[in-house]
Amino acid sequence: MRVADWVSLVLEAGAIGTATFTVTPAQLSYYDRTMTLRIDPGEAVVTVGPDASTGASARITVLGWGSSTHP
Repeated sequence: MRVADWVSLVLEAGAIGTATFTVTPAQLSYYDRTMTLRIDPGEAVVTVGPDASTGASARITVLGWGSSTHP
């Protein structure tokens, strides 16, 4: 698990706010054992909240990329 992006909101008590950010293919990439940059198609779980244990999770689907594809 790693932090892809973050947004800080300053709200009054009880207020509701909206934070918008984009998760790019590069942020979902990783280096495999041969040090090849990979972006594998499939599902990833994104957690939004004050921390990973109390945040809300959503599944996103990576389409149209393949193994060994550079962002």
